[in-house]
Amino acid sequence: MLTLTNAQTIKGYAVTKVMSSMGSQAVPTLAIVIEYYDGYLLLNGVEKFVYRTKNYDGSMQYYPEQYGNLALRTTGILVSSDYSIVRQFTQSSFMNMTMELVYDYSFIGDGYEAAQNYMNLFSDGYSESGNTRDWSNCSSCMGTGRCKYCDGSGQDEYARNGRCGVCRGLGKCVGCDGKGGFR
Repeated sequence: MLTLTNAQTIKGYAVTKVMSSMGSQAVPTLAIVIEYYDGYLLLNGVEKFVYRTKNYDGSMQYYPEQYGNLALRTTGILVSSDYSIVRQFTQSSFMNMTMELVYDYSFIGDGYEAAQNYMNLFSDGYSESGNTRDWSNCSSCMGTGRCKYCDGSGQDEYARNGRCGVCRGLGKCVGCDGKGGFR
């Protein structure tokens, strides 16, 4: 059985790859948050997935407590043993056709702030009142702007192509796009 602590752990992830039954798809700007509990997880604070088993490589399988909307639903989640990579299996049904989609996510930081900061990179930079936002350091790179997995080198000796799979060889933090923070 999965044993974390009784207290929840919250992690943010950004999508790095999307595969469908028709091949590779464009990677959307998308972040998710997973709350980990003993025996289950919550996806984006809403959908509950129950732990089922551990794979030979230590990765953990989670399945939905109940299946959601037929138009787009998550059928399973796979979490790497070190919680750095998440794979989300989904089905999309429309006009009697079903497409399988697999989203690969990489860890971008602890807490809800990491995903919010990642998504704010692509907003207009203004609050609803029209005032500019104050600067805050990225929780993933702690303000350095460097990818925390390769320390900004862009290299990974264990990768097939030698490039860091998180920053895609650029050396920039994926959470803040190398800016070190957000407004």
